[in-house]
This record gives sequence, C-alpha cells and structure tokens, in this order.
Amino acid sequence: MFGKIRAYLSLVRETNDIQHRLEAAVGEMAGQLSASQNRITELEGQLSRLSAQLSDAQALQRASAAEALYNQSFSSAAGLARLAIALRNGRGPRVLLCGNYGDANLGDELMMSTIVDYLRAHTDADVTVMLMPRVDYDGLWLGDVHVIHAPNNASDAQHLADFFDAIVFGGGALLEDTFYPYAAPGVERELMPFGSLSYFESCGMRMGMSIGRVLVDVGAGFVAAGKPAFFLGLSTTEARPSSRSYLEKLQMVIDGAARFSVRDAQSVKALESWGLRCDRVNVSEDLLFANEVLAGRAEQHRPADAHPDDAARVALIVLCYDNPTERIARLIRLVNARYGGADKVRVSLVPFYTGCFDDVDVLERAAHASGAGNVEVRPYTNDLGELAAFLGAQDLVVSERYHGCLMALSLGVSTAPLFNDAHPHYRIKMGHLLGLFGATLDGCLTVSALDAGEAGPDALAVVEPDASRLPAVRARAAEELEALGGALG
Repeated sequence: MFGKIRAYLSLVRETNDIQHRLEAAVGEMAGQLSASQNRITELEGQLSRLSAQLSDAQALQRASAAEALYNQSFSSAAGLARLAIALRNGRGPRVLLCGNYGDANLGDELMMSTIVDYLRAHTDADVTVMLMPRVDYDGLWLGDVHVIHAPNNASDAQHLADFFDAIVFGGGALLEDTFYPYAAPGVERELMPFGSLSYFESCGMRMGMSIGRVLVDVGAGFVAAGKPAFFLGLSTTEARPSSRSYLEKLQMVIDGAARFSVRDAQSVKALESWGLRCDRVNVSEDLLFANEVLAGRAEQHRPADAHPDDAARVALIVLCYDNPTERIARLIRLVNARYGGADKVRVSLVPFYTGCFDDVDVLERAAHASGAGNVEVRPYTNDLGELAAFLGAQDLVVSERYHGCLMALSLGVSTAPLFNDAHPHYRIKMGHLLGLFGATLDGCLTVSALDAGEAGPDALAVVEPDASRLPAVRARAAEELEALGGALG
C-alpha cells in the first residue's frame, strides 16, 4: 500500500517537474518569439526608412533628369536660337502670344486658338506661342505654330523683348502675383512655389516664374524697349498682390501698353483698389465670345424635343482639381432626381482638363460612385466645333467651369451654374458672365452647399440665355482682336 503511494507521489513529482520544464520552455519560447517580433518590427522600420530613402532618391533622380530636360528643351534662350533659324525667312512681324497655355486647360487653349486663328486670317505675323513647360504636353494640335517655353528667370525674360517685335497676352485671370494649389471649400490653402519638387512631382512640370510674373516682367521688357505690347481680355482675382515690385511693373505695363483690356468692370475696381491708375484700361469681354466657330454653332442649337428616346440630355462640367468624386456623384443623383429618375435623363460628364490631373479619371470614378446607369464620360477634346455641337444638343448644361457656362450660354442652351465659392478666380468672372445674361450669383447652387448635402433637386438655378444680348457682347470681344490685327497689319 505504502509502496503504491510512494510510486504515485513520485509520478506526481515527475509530472510537476515536466510541467515546470514545459512552462519554462514555453516562457523561453515566448520570450524568443517576442524578441523575434521586436526584431521584425525593427527590421520593418528599417525597411520602411530605406524604402522612403529610395523613393526620395528616385524622386530626386527624376527631378534631376527633368531639370536637365527642362534646361535643354524649355530654356527660352535655347528656344530663341531655334526660332532664329525657323523665322529667318519670315516676312511679317515676330509676335509672341502668351497666356496660361500648354497646361491642357480647355478654356485657356480655346482663347489661344481664337487669337491664333484671327492672326492667321487677318495678318502676316509670324506667331510664336509661349507654353507652360510641362514635360508631357502634346502640342501637335497647334499645327505649324512656333512654340517657346516660359522663361525660368528674369534674364531669359529680357531675351524675349530683344527677339520679338510684339507681344500679346491673350485672355484669362492672369493679373495675380502668386501661385497656390487650390483646395476644397473649408481647407486652408498653403503657398507652394512653382518649381518645388512637390509641385513638379504632382504636375509633371517645372516653372521658375508664374504666368502672372511673366506678364509683368516680360511685358515691362517690351514696354521699355518701345515695342508693342497687348494685354487683352484679362481679369483679376480676389487676392491682393503682396509684391511691391509686381505692382510697380504692372503700372508700367498698363501705362506703356499698346492696348490693355480686362473682361469685366470688377477687375478695373480691383486694380484701382491696389492703388493703380486705370485710365488706359479698357473694359471688354472674354475673347472666346469672338470665336467664329462658336458664333457659327449658336444658330444650330437643337430643341429639347429632338431626342428620339424622349430622355432629356444633361451635360455636367466640373472642376476636378481636388478629386471631388463624391461631390460629382451627388450632383449626378441630384440631376436624376430633378428629372424624375435615371430613366428620364441621360447624363454626360465632360472633361475640360488633362494637366496636373486627368479629368477623365476623376469623372469615371465619380460615375461609378454615383451608382447610376445613365451616365457616360465624354473623351477630352480641344476641338471647339466638336464640343460646341455636343453642348448645343443638350437640354441643360450644369457647369462649374467658367468657360463651360460661357459656351453653353453662347449656344443658347439652358445653363445651371455651379458656383465654386472657394476658388479665388470665380466670383469676379462668373458674376460678370451671368450679368451679361441678366442673372446673378445669388441663388446659384454653390459647391459648399453641395458638399454639405444642402442641395435638393430644385437647387439648380437655371439661366435661360437671351440671344438678343449676344451680338453686343461678341462685338466688344471682337474689338480687341480687331485692334490687334489693325496694329500688326
């Protein structure tokens, strides 16, 4: 009996011993596992830092390569050397046309083509277009027009005045001295200089001077050289310039220009509030109003009952710089509700930009996010005739973009402006545009209201264009081109 008890106790002790050893082994393994996990975490951190360093190195390498390409291809001095050869047999004056061109913004591209077409038809000028130095810009659509890229320093800017006989700044909100990335409503903007690595990485371009600075620096150079300088159909922003030298040069440009015009009276008030004398500033209209292709299409607007399937046609033109996928999706749903359901309307999303970002990509994501089956995304085109024919066949155009509204109203199409109340360019120019057709910004659906979910189906305030107003508007815009053509012969 005692022998069995002793054997049992011995077995218990052995079992306990084994259990202790197992617990010790498990504890040791847990410690080793914890150490291994810490080591893995440490290695992952090192890998992440190495990956970041590699990414920075690759970004720097790309930037360096792009800088080399920029210096080789985008130098104004190098471009002038090539132009001197190309233009050596030219018979007419050498004219440099400048603006926010070459960034694949459709409104700017159409203003440029309006001026180029007019000069080709009415003068013998050798026209060179200054493009923003984007490495991926496809300029083949410009045809046989000569091109040069914007200067990246003041020295290059001076060379332009030595080489060309006249300069033209044609259209756009160019009267500002600062570049900044636009942000969504309620998001504070941070100043970011052209030429910064972050800007280059996001936009595929490098600039040492903004187009606003090019206007005063190059423009002042032409004025000082006694050469004709034209500044046509420009506008200001809501931001007051902070640079004293900018304002001094802008006054020099206004006083010495062969012609200086703005596309709205509010811009004159802004210039005067900056302390500038404006007695030589003419008030005109946007140069696109003078485009003969657009004017010709205005008579071909198709009535709303011409659609074979009885579904209404609505085109949406929006700004996509802040990747507003949900905003656009919400706008699509709002339009569908306005017409009583997706089966009652066909919605087309129309891209206007393929620069730092691609409108088409954003619009396709928005169409998918909307969950609607009645939405198409149009391909980007800078063919005004094609675009005007499409917009002219719509029952309604909802446009956040200024030139989208301008084209639709010019074509006689019912237009619902979507007012971007955060964008510093839009209050002045959009307010003036709507005023031409007897409307105001008051009552327009705003981007902030759309983002806040405060817009219902009736929130779109529709402007019905009065065709009787257009001839006078077109005539004022045409005066700018006629003055230019008369001076250049």
